[in-house]
Amino acid sequence: MPVELNPLPPTEAIAYFRTKGLLESFSWQDVWQEEHSKAFTVAKMMNRDLLEDTRAALDKALADGQTFEQFKAEIMPKMKAKGWWGKAEMMDPATGKMKLVQLGSNSRLRTIFDTNLRTSRARGHWQRIARTKKALPFLIYVAVRDGRTRPLHKSWDTIVLPVDHPWWDTHFPPNGWHCRCIVIQANQAMLDRMGLKVTENPPTDMPVTFKNKRTGEILQVTRGIDPGFDYNVGKAPLRPITPRPEVSSASAKPVSAALIEGFLRVFAATNTPRIIKDREGWPIVVSTDLFRDANGRTQSPVPASAKLLPIVALALKNYDRAIWVWGKDASGKSILVRRYIKRLDNQTIEVDFNAGAWTYRILKD
Repeated sequence: MPVELNPLPPTEAIAYFRTKGLLESFSWQDVWQEEHSKAFTVAKMMNRDLLEDTRAALDKALADGQTFEQFKAEIMPKMKAKGWWGKAEMMDPATGKMKLVQLGSNSRLRTIFDTNLRTSRARGHWQRIARTKKALPFLIYVAVRDGRTRPLHKSWDTIVLPVDHPWWDTHFPPNGWHCRCIVIQANQAMLDRMGLKVTENPPTDMPVTFKNKRTGEILQVTRGIDPGFDYNVGKAPLRPITPRPEVSSASAKPVSAALIEGFLRVFAATNTPRIIKDREGWPIVVSTDLFRDANGRTQSPVPASAKLLPIVALALKNYDRAIWVWGKDASGKSILVRRYIKRLDNQTIEVDFNAGAWTYRILKD
């Protein structure tokens, strides 16, 4: 009797996809690179219920190994029923002006399906790579060699580098919209059988200047990689969206390891980074990176109140309410900030997280 073998679902990819919070956005440029690793968003999908429906359909597609046509049959009727199909006028929240925009379409559905499944699978793949890199210490870049492949991606085919090489921080696929490139993990014996050697000088092309029209930021993007994709999606989820305290070098002071450990212990994150989710499903990465400045020095975001860090952690874990407020980043640009508020005795603790920094305040009565 023949044995039927069924493929197992991509466990790591599914688990990663389910950690994402929901975020309404008007443009794909509003949510940038590593922010996508924490937030599930669809440009111009401002209806939270429909965003939930779309995420649930993608979750099912990932878990059940569905095709694009199966995903489309699941979600398209819901999009049409809720008026998210074709072209419509919508107010751009950045300018307050009405615009004629494209909502749902066959091509947009394909992009939503392709991008979310590829990035989720890439995250799961990187987790397996990290676990097995002692036995399989090399990665081989593999491009699909047909007429649809970008020329530079094709030129990277068969590049071989150690797993920990910094080239993978920008070139770990997918490297653009609908990019089909992958990596294969290998050891020396496998390289010998394939006739491959470790690449001595991986390409370091001059970056391309890209202007984010939504924010006005001028960015340097790796040549050959679409804007928004030149980061390692595998590593990104365990890097805090808020990696460095927002303090000046003049006020920066070291914070003791005991206080940091006290903060991390509240979230069971003393030994490894953890993704926690608040009651509305928004993720926060908790790790020692929350206490490092741009030079890697250990410090507190509020040096004068570092001794209160364990209390701040308890307030963050058991907050009374969470709200979105407008704040400013270090350059003065207006940004949305996730604020957690906790009333404790005769004081109020506020903890703010945003895409560039984190901080907290103790407000006395």
